[in-house]
Amino acid sequence: MNGREGFDGQSMNGRTREEPGTAKECRSCKALIVWAKSARGSNMPMDVSPDPKGDFFLFRKEDRIEAVHYAERSTRAEAARNRGDKKYTCHFATCPNASKHRAQK
Repeated sequence: MNGREGFDGQSMNGRTREEPGTAKECRSCKALIVWAKSARGSNMPMDVSPDPKGDFFLFRKEDRIEAVHYAERSTRAEAARNRGDKKYTCHFATCPNASKHRAQK
């Protein structure tokens, strides 16, 4: 993987319009990320490259990418585990500047 491929292995380069799963650079560390929706509907920055230690499966929907926690008790998560789908990490866990981007409570 060259770092410019999406979670589904499709090239992120050369698209004529932005589609779900288009890689962007993190504003602070410049790593490639893709935005996904969590189960609660929040936007989550996800590292583009798969990570065997990751906590999420990513699923492409028509208009978005959805992140499903690997331990979730759902048919999608169970099917992904059974297929051996690749897992991904939330960029907040890997970005050296994550604290600058978290919402203040």
